[in-house]
This record gives sequence, C-alpha cells and structure tokens, in this order.
Amino acid sequence: MPKFKISDKVWLARFERHRPVQVPCPICYGKKIVTLILGNGDQVETECEYCGKGYLSPQGFVGEYETISSPELVRIDGIDTETTKEGEKITYWSSPGDYHHHLLPEDRIFLQENEAKAKGDQLKAEWENEERTRADRIKFNSHKSYSWNAGYHLKEAKRSEKAAAYHREKAKLCKERSK
Repeated sequence: MPKFKISDKVWLARFERHRPVQVPCPICYGKKIVTLILGNGDQVETECEYCGKGYLSPQGFVGEYETISSPELVRIDGIDTETTKEGEKITYWSSPGDYHHHLLPEDRIFLQENEAKAKGDQLKAEWENEERTRADRIKFNSHKSYSWNAGYHLKEAKRSEKAAAYHREKAKLCKERSK
C-alpha cells in the first residue's frame, strides 16, 4: 500500500555534488577596485583583475563549487507498483517538465522539509566519505603499492606545504602594497 497518493506534495531529499556558488573576491572583497602603491609611494586605484575575467569588468565575486544538501518540494504525478518475490515495490515519480520526470525513491521522500534535509545531509556525508576513501582516489598511481603511494602523498604534502607558505607570503606582500 503506497504511503503517498497522486498530487501529494512531498519533500525530496537530494544533494548536489558540484553546485556553482559565488563568493566575495578574496582580493578586492567585493569592492571591484584595489589600491596599488607605486615605488615612489603614490597610490593608484585600479580595477581588480582577479574577479574581472577576460573582457568582463570586475564582478566583486568569484565562482567556486561546493557539495550541498538541497531538499526539493515536488508533486507526485505517478505511482508504479510492482509485485516481486521479495514483496511489493513502490516507485513514485514527478514530472517537473514536458519531456522528463524524476523518480522518487520511497526512502527519500518526506512530508516535512527538515526530514528531507536530514536525509540529504546523510546522503551527502556518505558520498563524501566514499569519495575520500575510494581506492582510485587514494592512490596516485594505481599500479604501485599502497606504501609507494603513501610515500608519494607524504612527499607531495611536504612540497605543497612549502608552496602554500611561499604563496601566503607573496599574497601578504601584495596586500600590504595594495593598501
């Protein structure tokens, strides 16, 4: 027996793996201009080139990607019931557009938004853990042993720490001169 009926509005638990988001520019902090201090001490205001891409003028923000949990309110437009040797399998679906539909797994639809958000957060955490621990993500060279790869990653971590310190120092000097 289905828990929901056609035309019910329910919350679908979902998460987006690489959703583009806009964050304030780390150089001009959204002001779109920076102050350049010349060698003689003169200060000149100029457009921020970090958040101005190509022919576009500065935007005050830059794009990044993040994984987010985002419940979605959907209407049930159809219910398919299948009887198998394991029992009755119920599949719900929704038609948000003219030529496609979303399958709504029963374990991912809820009456309350907070329940769908919690399930979406759980799905996101499970996916992130799986991505972090997958063998093909752990090993740099899949043909080498784990001990070789461990050594490689430690060497790269040390190199990256040195590079990070170098770039932080350069960014600090650039910020000091741009005030």
